[in-house]
Amino acid sequence: MNAKLLLAFVATVCLAATGFAFTDNVWVIGEDGGTGDLVTAEVWLEYEGAGTLADSMSAFDVILTWDASVCTLETITIGPDFFNVGGTGLNWNYLPFLIDNQGTAAPLGVAKCDAYAYTLGPPIGAPFMVRGTHLAATLDFRLVGSPGSCTNIDTLLQAFTPPVYTGLVDKAGIVTYLPAYTGDDICVLRQLTFDFDPALCGEEVEEGAALAVTVTVTDNGGQPIDSIWLVDGDPGDDYFVYNSGTDNGVYYWDNPTPAGPYTVTFCAITEDQFEYCFECEFDVITPAAFELEFKKVVAWPGQQHVIIPVWLTARAEVGGWDVLVDFDPTAVQVVDVIYKNFVVDHAIDCFGVHHYDVPSLFNNGYYPEYFNYQIGVAGHPNWVQVTGIMDMEWPQPHTPPVTGDQLPLFALVVDVNPLWNGQEAYFCFRFRGCGDNILSDPTGYVIYGPKDADRPAWLNYCPYIPTYAIIDLYDCNDGCAGLGIMSVTVADLNCNDMACDVGDAIVFVNYLMHGGSALCQGECASMPNCAELQAKASDINGDGYYWTIADLVGLLNCINDNGGKAAPPSGETVELTLAGSAVELNSAVDVGAAYFVMKYEGEITEPTANVDMDLAWNVEDGVLKVLVYSMEANAIEAGTHTLFTVPGAKNLTVEKVEAADAGGAQLGVRISVAPTSFVLHQNRPNPVRTTTDIAYALPTDSKVTLKVYDAAGMLVETLVNEWQARGFHTATWDAENVASGVYFYKLEAGEYSAARKLIRMR
Repeated sequence: MNAKLLLAFVATVCLAATGFAFTDNVWVIGEDGGTGDLVTAEVWLEYEGAGTLADSMSAFDVILTWDASVCTLETITIGPDFFNVGGTGLNWNYLPFLIDNQGTAAPLGVAKCDAYAYTLGPPIGAPFMVRGTHLAATLDFRLVGSPGSCTNIDTLLQAFTPPVYTGLVDKAGIVTYLPAYTGDDICVLRQLTFDFDPALCGEEVEEGAALAVTVTVTDNGGQPIDSIWLVDGDPGDDYFVYNSGTDNGVYYWDNPTPAGPYTVTFCAITEDQFEYCFECEFDVITPAAFELEFKKVVAWPGQQHVIIPVWLTARAEVGGWDVLVDFDPTAVQVVDVIYKNFVVDHAIDCFGVHHYDVPSLFNNGYYPEYFNYQIGVAGHPNWVQVTGIMDMEWPQPHTPPVTGDQLPLFALVVDVNPLWNGQEAYFCFRFRGCGDNILSDPTGYVIYGPKDADRPAWLNYCPYIPTYAIIDLYDCNDGCAGLGIMSVTVADLNCNDMACDVGDAIVFVNYLMHGGSALCQGECASMPNCAELQAKASDINGDGYYWTIADLVGLLNCINDNGGKAAPPSGETVELTLAGSAVELNSAVDVGAAYFVMKYEGEITEPTANVDMDLAWNVEDGVLKVLVYSMEANAIEAGTHTLFTVPGAKNLTVEKVEAADAGGAQLGVRISVAPTSFVLHQNRPNPVRTTTDIAYALPTDSKVTLKVYDAAGMLVETLVNEWQARGFHTATWDAENVASGVYFYKLEAGEYSAARKLIRMR
């Protein structure tokens, strides 16, 4: 018996026994808003109870209705009092169900919901809720009506069949029918909406950065805008220019200062004289006085002496610095650190801005009088510490000028790993303590430290005055790579500096059949780490995976000038069926190649292709590898085909399988074993509320009928009446328009016949 029926049953028995009910209350508190707003209605209940057996509540059921032309219900949430009851960690069961904005369930044409929660509390078992006032549920409504429209959130009695009433249940099972109910209205207010471009409200604005924000106003009542203006107040020297005859204007603040929170109020009036105002709050912040940043520089695998600068943006004078960075030693090795007489040809910053032909900060003679670096710090071979002091008081000051521009402070000189192909080499600012990644003013008495957000959480004790914790760090944590490494020649698998020749295809096929023994031969043998380089060259479609069947199809297409080398994943899935010694393919798209690693029982002979494709195979240690492909870039047409058979094989199983379409896009693969007998499965879900699926298996091609009957044996619907191929099938029955009750479905296929029962519940 489900909870709802149990509730009704207990209520009926107890009312019959007692003959009375206690006084309780249910009420709703609504909320108003504009068209499109999400507003919340709260459902409260007050349970009084009576006597020792009625001092607590074990269930409530509140059925509500509203005008769906005014608002639609999106979610129901049961109140927080019904979780972790009594500190036990036990929660109520709750079924906030039947969000029926269209009125499709009885009674028809009425929007409704049922906020329902219960516990298997006494007399059945804990937990339960003490008497008193509780928030039963919150209902989130989306306002869809026109301005001025309202709806009352009212109770709805006898909304279901069988009838279920709004009520509360005490722990003794005494149900309070029809508690005192007070509804409330939800109204759609007329309002004007203010949009800002660029975004302003709730945002941060840098001090001194001029603002020019377009403000656009719309009326949910549909009236044209007559005027928009700025109300005097914060900040005082800002102004607004209305574009006469339109719905917009521009808000200006030429010099946002000083830093702090600001509130500006905009008002507008429509042609029918409806006036509305909106407060916009934002913060003016002091920009970082300094920025230290890695930018991405592009290099080739194996390239030596690549310049990786650390860039400085200074809005105040710098007297010295102490910077600690680390690098990825698998990608690069730092061989030197330099601070003058270099030029960055091309770099890309964290914001995607390109910088070309940028000289170092000290090419103009402003170089540090003390400069030192150490590669390998505190036992970390990939940490580099760089220290510089601009002015040692002799022979002359060398403090760099304040330009506000980004210029290279110093540069790491790195050699790139020849095997680091087409990937990023990351560089990061690192911390051991408060003295890392700091700048000093020329006096040495003011130390500038990184912003709190750029320091690790454990480094929270640094004595930086908050005003001076103003260095922004941009590095690997912000997506700034430091070094982007170009790829080796893709599709040159035989190392002859020619991509997409027939030898590359032979190397690829031999690798799939024989593994690593097919690599590092011919011209590849003289190359260091040749296996890794050939693997990288095999990634024809650039998806980061090596030696895939999609890469092979792309290579064959490239060789035959049939569509290029790269193709994105197709999103299609093909089905492979193991049928005795045969492998069958069912695909909605043309297939360019398929690769299998299989185990088997029995004594096998050479596999036989059943499609117009090339077939390569190899057996080693009881493992069979089969590759179905075409050197001419042919394809297996969409449809169902037997790909190949393995004479003598028993109990074929697939250890690995890959497939690609004719364009070289990787395909998903679903593997099944052909059924060996007729089977009719129980429908799912059961009981049925709307639709249900009926699955069955056919070991041979058969004429199939699948019919649904009611309890009296009358035919309700024929779901299937056709010839169907061997395999697994599913039919869907839409029971939306049939009555609740017991039904039967019957499958007939050849000499086979079977029937099962299902239950329809509303």
